[in-house]
Amino acid sequence: MIIKKGVVIVFAFLFLFSLVSAFNVQTDPVRGTIINDNNVPGVIHFKITSTNESGNYEIYTTERFQITPREFTILNKQTVEIDVNFLPTDAMRKNTGYVKIPYNIRKVGTNYVQKGEVYLKLVNFNEAFATKGDPLTPESKEIVINVYNVEDVSYDNVHLKVSGAFFDSFEKDISLSPYEIEKFSVSLNQDQLKKLVFGEYSIKSEVTFNGQTEDINGKVKLLEKSGIDATQYTEGIIIRKLNVERKNEGNVPTISEIQIKKNIISRLFTTFSIEPQRIERKGVSVYYYWQKELQPDESLKVKATTNLLFPFLLIIAIVIIGYLSNLYFSTNLNVRKQVQFVKTHGGEFALKVTLRVSSKKFMDNVTLYDRLPAMAHLYEKYGQTPSKVEHGRLTWNIGKLGQGEERIFSYIIYSKLKVIGKFELPRATAVYNVNSKIHESISNKVLFIHEPSLTQN
Repeated sequence: MIIKKGVVIVFAFLFLFSLVSAFNVQTDPVRGTIINDNNVPGVIHFKITSTNESGNYEIYTTERFQITPREFTILNKQTVEIDVNFLPTDAMRKNTGYVKIPYNIRKVGTNYVQKGEVYLKLVNFNEAFATKGDPLTPESKEIVINVYNVEDVSYDNVHLKVSGAFFDSFEKDISLSPYEIEKFSVSLNQDQLKKLVFGEYSIKSEVTFNGQTEDINGKVKLLEKSGIDATQYTEGIIIRKLNVERKNEGNVPTISEIQIKKNIISRLFTTFSIEPQRIERKGVSVYYYWQKELQPDESLKVKATTNLLFPFLLIIAIVIIGYLSNLYFSTNLNVRKQVQFVKTHGGEFALKVTLRVSSKKFMDNVTLYDRLPAMAHLYEKYGQTPSKVEHGRLTWNIGKLGQGEERIFSYIIYSKLKVIGKFELPRATAVYNVNSKIHESISNKVLFIHEPSLTQN
């Protein structure tokens, strides 16, 4: 009885051993990654070779995976190759990372199985892609954006929407092979780029596939650059405007300073668009200072307006006064000429001319000359008769004049023609000797405006 039991055990063991080793199984991943919630299964390629069995078999697992196809038929010594799909179900869809999946090969209608295991990677959809921008400088005109497929999964018709701090958002449909990188260039907004400080900035990407949408944010690095652009120009002549500007052309916050120099005179007539922060006096010069920390693309502007009209007028007045003073003090004999309208019985136009001659020092051989206006005649019955009248020229031989002495000569001129409007008389001239040197003095200009309606009243 004992011998019979031993024989049964041995035969049972040999039968189980023959069944367990009935197949030689090789597995290779076709799509070893499963994107959760995308309903795209992982695929394992099974190569099954029968060693001593034939019949209908099925593949199944005790883990939470749906397997298709489950059944296959094989003959003795035959090899069958099958692509088996593994789709996670229930709570398995929430796992991430590599998962070991045990599988069983069982002959249909029996309880004997051959066991094995395969590995698949579970990945959340928002981790299946990555975006990154190539480094930028403040002079960059466009950005190169890289979209990475980080898993061994193929995608057709992935909708991509990308936006950033310094370029306009755009949308694009792309297809990606396993581990493929898609590159494309986008024009940059230069005005926005100039205002940014160096460092890392986000690129927001929205990926849609099979009705599922996820945000996948990437980074782009803005490289550091420093530099202050200085401009200065002057406009205007009488009102001079000095424009000074410091602009941060880099992307690093930088402290900039403006200095304007004025002398002690021009500073009195200068105003500034911004009050200076500091004033220093060095000798006859005055220095004004402005300082500010400039952000990228920020400017510090100062306008200094110097109104030279007042000093210009002052200089002209000083020159005129100086000229007149010099003329007055350098002239030893002053000749002043005046006119006055005279009424006549016959209605002729007549003027009384008065010449005042005054000396500042002793002089001799003094001769006074005057000239009658055109179409005018001398009325000889009035005033001091000239020493000589020739071709309209009047001459008085005065002789000597003492210091401070003044002589007055008056005469009347008339014209039978009617004179209306402005009437100009010639200048009088005096010639004299001082210390045996001949000098000449000329009188002032005299204008007379004749308006009959006024003079007849």
